[in-house]
Amino acid sequence: MSATNQMLRQARASIRGHAHVGGGIAGRDIIVHYHGVPQPGGPLPRIGAQAVAAVRHAYVAPDGFADLTAALADRHLLILRAAAGQGAEAAAIRLLLLHEAEPLYRVDGTDLTGLTGDRLVKGAGYVLHGADPKRLRRSDIESLDTRLGELPARLVVILPAQAGPVGPDALPYVRDLGRAPDATAILRSHLAWRMGTAAATALLARVKDAIDAGAACQELADLARTLHEKGAAEPGADLAWIADWRGRRTAGEIAVWFDDLDDLPQRCLAISLALFNGLPFETVNAAATRLRRRITDPGRGQRDGTDIRLVVPAPALTDPFEHTRTGRVDRIRASITPTTLPAWFGDTPAQVMSYRDPAYPPAVLDRVWREHDDVRPTLVEWFDDLAGDPSEQVRNRVATAVGVLAARAFEYILTTVIDRWAASETAARREAAAVALHEPANEGGLYEQVLQVLRAWSQPGATVARRATAARAYGESVGAADPVQAIAALQYLADCEDEAVRYAIGRSLAQLMDRDEALAVPVLTAVCRWITGTLPQRRRTGYRAFLTIAVGLMTEVPSDTDGSPVRWPSLLRMADRDPAMLPSIAGLWHAALNGPLWEDAHWVFGLWALSAEADPLLRAALGRLAATVAQDGRTRKILRQLAADWTTGKNPSPTPETARAVLTALSERR
Repeated sequence: MSATNQMLRQARASIRGHAHVGGGIAGRDIIVHYHGVPQPGGPLPRIGAQAVAAVRHAYVAPDGFADLTAALADRHLLILRAAAGQGAEAAAIRLLLLHEAEPLYRVDGTDLTGLTGDRLVKGAGYVLHGADPKRLRRSDIESLDTRLGELPARLVVILPAQAGPVGPDALPYVRDLGRAPDATAILRSHLAWRMGTAAATALLARVKDAIDAGAACQELADLARTLHEKGAAEPGADLAWIADWRGRRTAGEIAVWFDDLDDLPQRCLAISLALFNGLPFETVNAAATRLRRRITDPGRGQRDGTDIRLVVPAPALTDPFEHTRTGRVDRIRASITPTTLPAWFGDTPAQVMSYRDPAYPPAVLDRVWREHDDVRPTLVEWFDDLAGDPSEQVRNRVATAVGVLAARAFEYILTTVIDRWAASETAARREAAAVALHEPANEGGLYEQVLQVLRAWSQPGATVARRATAARAYGESVGAADPVQAIAALQYLADCEDEAVRYAIGRSLAQLMDRDEALAVPVLTAVCRWITGTLPQRRRTGYRAFLTIAVGLMTEVPSDTDGSPVRWPSLLRMADRDPAMLPSIAGLWHAALNGPLWEDAHWVFGLWALSAEADPLLRAALGRLAATVAQDGRTRKILRQLAADWTTGKNPSPTPETARAVLTALSERR
């Protein structure tokens, strides 16, 4: 598979979302239910019995939980610092239960002053939310710890990690919650509590593939309860409702979470991550900054009728050190993972940013587009800005997102975004238009509508840019659904005079072959027919298409020596593996080396030599192909000269071993 096709598949998987279960309004926290409305100074609300029972019987402890238990044994007050989604409240309830603190009460407040003596109950446990780390004073902490010890009673203060640093006075009481447990283990525990271990194990085997690694404890608990109530453990029980249930919960969860984000930079980061989920943090953050600037400075880059730069008020300065990356990433329920990413110059280290729940990217995009009308024009401008980004990954992600939106509002997206890209003089924007049409054509039920658009763009009176875009879209969108129709449409466009259209046709034919190797025969047959035909423009298109396929398609094959991947030109691999394909591919090379694009053909054949230099099997295969190509004295002379040039620096790098293999094969063929 080509690198471009691999990137496109990753983009579609990310922006469409693929998880059925995941997320949760409070991340991995259990959402507890309280009875009554607490009044200032009045009785504290008790934590619901069902929530307590779930923790008592089905709680799965995170890493380092024994240390937390010991810390609360030494004192009667513990400050539990946790990132959003780590399950802090469930952990607090479990700690209190282990120290036999009951009943359990919930307290809301920014400091400890609300826990006066008349509100404390002997033997009880308390969970405090909303504490401000700057207001946790040592005198208050020690005084309350003493009062709790006298009763006795215990208190766990939940402190969000993004709330800021804790002062030195509070540090002796602070402990960090360990990494959240595995989602499968949580669901297994809740199922076993409700239906027994054997039934839980059997049912889990049926539903585990629908569970995302970032699933919230609350959702898993709810799912276990619903599975139990619906009799899902019974043989043949229908589980198709899980996907719909997950979608409804995710939509509601996104609404609460997104609207509760602190400020515009956080929302812009969340939107950017919806598009660029799984890409390096720097990429996500840079795109978020571009979106924020478009919102806060709409006049940026605009000019009036006199070509004078419009002056807009400067935005208020903010402290660049106010928020840390860790806090920002945690607030939007994401994580950063060190990894290695491939690039054209080799593998490089990177820190990729991803939502913990892969269902978030499509849900965030849907939420913003559907509910925030005022920002929609700015999003369109942002998409247009990013479609010209130097990074192919960025362009593919933006185009895929635009395609997802086009499947819902086709005419609007077509006229405001896609058609503008299609008419662009820039090849990157035209490519983005072709990629965007894949979603409505293949996933949105709009195949016929997309086909009508491409036919209009393909007419002789259409601009070169639109005809080139149509050529790419036939490979990118129509070709995925009906490759036979795509090849026929590309043949219609092949009778053209413009190199941009020819190159687009070649790329689309290469993409069809890359998507399905069985299409190699009809694709190469079409190219042969064009080259040997009587229409001069179509013949030239055939040459360009063949060379584009030859240089663009690569196949990784394990090495016979150490198993490491060796990149073969795909056409060479086909010719070497299938004797029936060898005459056609050799014939195309013979025509190209002697045809009007002979200089380009020499360069592409030299690239094949470069890829073969390090692998003896590849060198031998190229030699056999060269011998078959050399059907006459002229072509044999061309190949000998090429091989000689490969040893004298006319290739990007000398390839003496490949030259020797080709010359030997040519000598033996006489």
